[in-house]
Amino acid sequence: FGPVAGGGEEGGAPPPGGFKSLAAHQRDVRRVSEQVGARKEGQLVTTRRGRGDSHCPRSEQYKDATLQVDISSLDGILAVEKAPGGGGWHALVEPRVTMEKLVRAVLPLGLIPEVVPEFRRITVGGSIQGIAGESTSFDLGFFHDSCESYEIVLGDGTVVLANASNQHSDLFHALPGTYGTLGILTAATVRLRRATPYVAVEYLPYKLLATMMSHLTAALNGGDYSGAPCDFLEGFGYAPDR
Repeated sequence: FGPVAGGGEEGGAPPPGGFKSLAAHQRDVRRVSEQVGARKEGQLVTTRRGRGDSHCPRSEQYKDATLQVDISSLDGILAVEKAPGGGGWHALVEPRVTMEKLVRAVLPLGLIPEVVPEFRRITVGGSIQGIAGESTSFDLGFFHDSCESYEIVLGDGTVVLANASNQHSDLFHALPGTYGTLGILTAATVRLRRATPYVAVEYLPYKLLATMMSHLTAALNGGDYSGAPCDFLEGFGYAPDR
């Protein structure tokens, strides 16, 4: 990948602060790889990401006896470009990139990730390794379902690129939801979709669960929802009849 943004009909400019260079990314990945490769036999590996960056309130004392690999520098956007062969757009990003940073980078180009978890500081890596969904997930799946490839540091320090069709396809499909137990994610390719300036919002109250479920089924099957195409879907339950 190269740091390409704008062009075509989207136009636009690099994200605030610019792209992280591939040379800087490779240097940071090499440092992670060397740390992991030097671990003692049987030693557990955990990551160090910086304070205040986790949505989990538990103590991190369990990491004290582990090899703590610092991945805090893996927070850059490497490229935003059109896929080969006239396909859609995608972004090559490091795992510490937050949803806020990613959206702010691609929205001026008229683009947005297919699935955008609602917390601003949820990271790309956390959304893959921990599973994340949002209001487009009824149609497009979880966040990791919009990812086309992963760069991963394995337990012996080897760096591999995994996608759905190469020799590491099993790792590509197995990685989501494993919380880093299969390797340290160092980059991901994320599909983007066209963003519209406005979203029409309609609130539909239901008293019967069966009625609500029939409308949800219609949306899941690609049908119209209350007379209009449904791109985003959320629901709130207040009581058995509300």
